Amino acid sequence: MIEDRGEIFPSLEVNQDHPAVKTLAHAHGNVTSADAVFDISPSVTDGGWFSEAGIPAAIYGPGHFSEAHAVNEKLPIMQLVDFTKVLVQFIYEWSHTKKVETAGSITGKETCR
Repeated sequence: MIEDRGEIFPSLEVNQDHPAVKTLAHAHGNVTSADAVFDISPSVTDGGWFSEAGIPAAIYGPGHFSEAHAVNEKLPIMQLVDFTKVLVQFIYEWSHTKKVETAGSITGKETCR
């Protein structure tokens, strides 16, 4: 946070049990053959604003955090290819998931076939 400039961002807590997060982690595992890493970001993101509004969010992307938004930002091309494959699989699976409304929110619980 950059409090001295009045820039205070709310924190984002990712619910690892949310069906969309599970779907994203599953897609990540299928594409990369590795478990998704749930970690703490040492930086601020706009994701906290979603959380403040009660909208589930997750931060996911390729590259190394130490190079994110740097002057010479770069990443291996295969990470970009894998990232794209993960998103394609996630979007396909999530858009084919029957949405179930519970207590004012929508969660994906059933897969449509």
